[in-house]
Amino acid sequence: MFKAPFSFKGRIGRLEYLISILICNAYILLVNKLFFQILEDKGIDFPISLLFLLPAIYFILTQGVKRNHDIGNTGWFILIPWNSSIILFIPGEKEDNKYGKNRIHKFKLKIRHFDNKVLFNFAEKYLENKAIPIRMALFYFQILLS
Repeated sequence: MFKAPFSFKGRIGRLEYLISILICNAYILLVNKLFFQILEDKGIDFPISLLFLLPAIYFILTQGVKRNHDIGNTGWFILIPWNSSIILFIPGEKEDNKYGKNRIHKFKLKIRHFDNKVLFNFAEKYLENKAIPIRMALFYFQILLS
């Protein structure tokens, strides 16, 4: 997550895009509270103080472009009004596209190498005398993971 956040190349998912929006909003609030009021008290013009917002604008544009790449659209779609809100809810393409590889395969849970005997022994030792059949629950859990 957040590999090359200031690059226009690649793809990001909905969660990373949402976190990017939250980070950008927090930065803007921080800049507003700290810098704008301090600079205003010192008499510095408002356009000069806007330079503090340029990193946030660049960051959110790059993340929006990468989110459009994940959907399969060109990055220029970020200039369409309301696009930045709509792409938050559209799932990305499941296969690789011309903008990059599918990133979902990296986050799959890899418990298949875990020994079943260790899992069953743990359940018997720590979850003994429980009302639910632990072995059956672990069996179904194993089926879901395979």
